[in-house]
Amino acid sequence: MPMPMPEQQPSPVPPLVQPPPPDPQVKPTEILNGPRVEVVSPAMLRPGNSYTLDLQGKNFSSDTTISFGKNIRIVGIPTISSPTEASVVVIVSNAAPPGVVPALAESPSSGANTGPGGVIIGVASTRPEIILDLPRDSRVPMTLGARMLFSWHESHPGAASFFVYELIDEDSVVIFSAQTTKPLFRFSAADLSVLPLSEVPRAGRWRVRGRTNKAEAKEVESSDERAIRLPPRR
Repeated sequence: MPMPMPEQQPSPVPPLVQPPPPDPQVKPTEILNGPRVEVVSPAMLRPGNSYTLDLQGKNFSSDTTISFGKNIRIVGIPTISSPTEASVVVIVSNAAPPGVVPALAESPSSGANTGPGGVIIGVASTRPEIILDLPRDSRVPMTLGARMLFSWHESHPGAASFFVYELIDEDSVVIFSAQTTKPLFRFSAADLSVLPLSEVPRAGRWRVRGRTNKAEAKEVESSDERAIRLPPRR
């Protein structure tokens, strides 16, 4: 009697191998010809005022120039700190209309770009006011020292007969005051010696008030307050 043949077993099915996922697509690096301003600080400007604007952007170089149109005058040349940081001093015309003004960055060697950074010009004041000039407004306030010059001008020249320069500490206390008929005041070593300074530098501010030459010395105009650094006591 023939022997039965063993029943053939099915071959094992090999496990399904999933193909590896495709590599994520890498976005190409932005190709930019010429310098570009992306952020301006401060961005809010007022007609008749001067400012030191801090700029952040790309491709700044020694031949980069910055402009903001015909109503904002550039003083000197930009200070280029790095390919991404620069600063520029500007004066806004009294006739500048309110609105947004983009920054134009140009380089003769690489090209030009407008925006996206820019400034916003506010509405000019109709009442007399004092506009601070020097030291200019900056992200890093200057430190007060002997022979430092403070200057300003009036939006309506002749509105005041004399000016009162005031220095204020971080608690809003007036720590120094001086009168002058000129639109400037130069701090002296003697002035510095009478200040109530501490052993460490402190934040301070300065401002100017315009008054009439009457018995009551009525205030007719005033300025904004601008930051300044008070030095330590020596």
